[in-house]
Amino acid sequence: MLYVIGLQNCDKTRAARKWLEKQGFEYEFVDINKEPLTESELKELIHKVGLDVLLNKRSRTWRELGLSDKNPNDRELTNIMKDHQKLIQRPVLIDDEAVIVGFDGDAWSSFLQEEA
Repeated sequence: MLYVIGLQNCDKTRAARKWLEKQGFEYEFVDINKEPLTESELKELIHKVGLDVLLNKRSRTWRELGLSDKNPNDRELTNIMKDHQKLIQRPVLIDDEAVIVGFDGDAWSSFLQEEA
């Protein structure tokens, strides 16, 4: 089963979901506003793709939290992400154990062909 993690009102998440539907893929959508990831789910994603890939340092939330002026370590960043999940780069596509972050139709097409 495919899972898409993102925000209902995120343009990139909406584009990714439309793309999946157009390609005929069935998936389950997880809106992190309504169903935040648990600490263990977040840590698992970080383990699979890396904190640098999953953390969106260009987000409004990053700026609002003033994190550019601080130098938090990985543990602190993980805790901050747990509490402020809008810091997660979106969307996240999960296919069993494989994960891809951010939407690019060509990349997703290759990812899904490899996982098939």
